[in-house]
Formats: sequence, structure tokens, C-alpha cells
Amino acid sequence: MDTIQNDTKKTRSLTDLANQLSGLAIKNAESLTLQHFSLTVPFLIMLESCNESRSFCQFYEISLNHHDSVILNEEERILSLNRAQHKHSFVEIMFVLSGEVTMQIEHQIVVYTEGQCCIMNRNIHHHELPKGNFSVVFFMFQNEFLESILNNYQAELNMFSTHHAPYKTNEIFRLIHDNQADTRLFDKVYLNYSPMVSSQEVLDKMPPLFNEIFFEIMEKKAGCSLYIKGAFLRFFQLLTSPELYYEEKSLAKAEHHDQVFAEIAHIMEERHGRCTREELSQRLHYTGEYINRIVKMYTGKTLSEYGQTILLEESKRLLIHTDMNISDMIYSLGLSNRSYFYRLFERSYGVTPLEYRRKNSKIE
Repeated sequence: MDTIQNDTKKTRSLTDLANQLSGLAIKNAESLTLQHFSLTVPFLIMLESCNESRSFCQFYEISLNHHDSVILNEEERILSLNRAQHKHSFVEIMFVLSGEVTMQIEHQIVVYTEGQCCIMNRNIHHHELPKGNFSVVFFMFQNEFLESILNNYQAELNMFSTHHAPYKTNEIFRLIHDNQADTRLFDKVYLNYSPMVSSQEVLDKMPPLFNEIFFEIMEKKAGCSLYIKGAFLRFFQLLTSPELYYEEKSLAKAEHHDQVFAEIAHIMEERHGRCTREELSQRLHYTGEYINRIVKMYTGKTLSEYGQTILLEESKRLLIHTDMNISDMIYSLGLSNRSYFYRLFERSYGVTPLEYRRKNSKIE
């Protein structure tokens, strides 16, 4: 701990701070417009504590792979206070353990008090402000991890009762399900949960459950992954208990550039990522420079890199779910240079397309 405190005497850049949070991959940390967060682990827990009067702010991250902390000095806290909003490639849950947390969600300032909770889908632009005195916990989940929780929940419903409605009628599970659906890529949905009872009554239930999760992560005993998934499921159940919480669903208004990016993404996906800036400019009637800026803002990538990502994702889908031969697949993707595709694929995944198919194919 002393080493960390000594390190913070020298003010680090936002990029340096981002690099210390190994469970999160933060693209364009210095962006003045929009940062992009993704996970390097199936799930991550982030504890954030702020005491402005003592010039203290700490982030403590926990996952099955590691746990570490970052302490900000006063200059770094102010730097973080003024950083751009960010969005995630994952679902994030924020629960306030003590004090008041100020959030900027899109263009709105929202204050959350102890016992309150907010669940955001991947499209919400937001920023928690490290000011005042508070302690808050963030839960972040990759899609695959959440999907396994959903599957476990549905299996339990099927096993124990025929009277329960499908999980899609639960707003948390609906948000999780929609977050993974290609047709809902641009929804801006978040859920707020406010206690129907005293905050102390809620805090008597939630933090002990969180502590059990922390203990399982630290101990890593047999079955800990299953236990952790069950504990998160219990957390969702408590949030959706009407005697404990009032639930409010909010839909943030999409900005003009959200709609522009939606149009760009639709065309790029339609063309398997094979669409030039000039073609997009002609079709959408925006300058190439503006299109590039929008793509960079939303993906952290250039238009060319974004196109390659779409191309590779479609090629993976074809390799896994069809028996199309490689030459026909390359042709269907609009490519004429077989060598280029092989170089791109091997550079991205470390194996040839055929090796990838053999390892991952879903075709019997």
C-alpha cells in the first residue's frame, strides 16, 4: 500500500491510470468526447471510495484472476472528474454502499444515495463524478457470463415450477437479453432501483451477499464459479422484489450522431465491412471526415479497422455455423485476395480459418 501511495505523488495521465486497471481495457482514455470500456475477464467487481475532504479516491478491482488497487492523488482526482463520458461493451451495475454518488447519464445529472442501484446497457454514455464522500460497488459482466446466468435461471424455472413467466418478463433479464441482441444495438436503456424500505434494511441484505461473493473469489474453492453465479442471481432477485425496491425503466434519448452511427453500422454490416469512406459519404451525404470521426467516437477504431472487425466476425460465424468451403466463404465476403484474408485472420486469431473451424464448429 505504501508503494502505491508513493507512486501517486506523481500525477499520472488518464492513459497511465487506465493501464493500471488490468480487468478493464479502456480505449482512447484521453478522448475529450467518448471513452470505450471493455472487459478482459468474464466479470469484474470495482469498489470505488471517495472522500473529497481528505483528498482521497481509491479504485479496488476484483476478479477471479487478480485483485489490485489504484489510489488517486488530488490532481488525478480532478483529472478524473473532468474526463469524458464513457460507454461499455458490457452490462454494468452500480450499487451505492454509502453516501451520495453523482452521475452524468447522457445529458442528465443524477444523484444516487445509499441502497440505490442503477443497471446500464452497453449504449449509455455516462460518467460517475469522484466528488463528495461515498462508497460504491460496480459489477461488470461479459455477455457470455451473463448468458450462463440466464440459462441457469431458466433451467431452475423449468425444473421447479410451470407457473413462472419466462425470464424476458423480468426487466433485468430483459435488459441483459436485449443487450446481446443485434437488433437492439442502439437502445439506450437503464434501470433505477430505489428502496421501498429504509436504506438500512436494504444494506442489511445486500453487502453481506457481496461479501460472500468477495470471499468466494479470494478463496477459489471447488464450485466457486457456480456459487458466484448463484449469488449474482440472488442479487437480481432481491432487486426485483417489489417489497424491497421500486423499479424505474428509463430510455435515454438518442443524439443525432447515434442515428448516424446506426446508419453507418447497418451499411457496414450489410457489406460485411467492405465499404469505403467514399461509398459511405456518397450514400449518407456526410463528409468522409465526419464519418471517420463518428466511427472513431463509437468504436475507438478507424473506419478500416472497424470494417475488418465486422469482416472477421462474419467469417467466424460462417466457419462455426456453416460447412461452406473456405474459398466460397472468402468470395461471399466480397474478397478477391485470398492471401490478404488469411494474413488478416491469422494475425487476429493466431490460427488459420480451417484450424479455427476444427476447434469451434457447431456443425454436426
